Amino acid sequence: MRIFVLEDDPDRIITLSNFFRPFLDDGTITEINWASSNWQRDKFERPYDLILLDHDLGGRQLTPHEDDGLKFIRSIKDEIYDAFVILHSYNPEGVTAMHAEYPVAVPVPFDTPQFWSLIKAILSAGLRT
Repeated sequence: MRIFVLEDDPDRIITLSNFFRPFLDDGTITEINWASSNWQRDKFERPYDLILLDHDLGGRQLTPHEDDGLKFIRSIKDEIYDAFVILHSYNPEGVTAMHAEYPVAVPVPFDTPQFWSLIKAILSAGLRT
């Protein structure tokens, strides 16, 4: 399984890295690519099985900015194919805009029981590239 994560918060990156580590060790996850900015679009090298996208980037919280997850999803939406996409931002307006741009994505706030249940279900489904 190949995973792409758009996230700029160091604490969230550590949390995800620690969670994913056993799945990397056992071969369930074969690769994780990380980006922390819309400007790192070149790190999105498809195909992916799971894509996690935050809205608020660059340390900005709930503030419109040209470096955000909405612009990122606009730039990749034609290249997502069959990936499962999770919008994990706490910014309700940002998630709404991202979801409108890519309606098949699933909005689930980061580090909630629903978020972890969904991630575990996807990983246990055994999707592998």
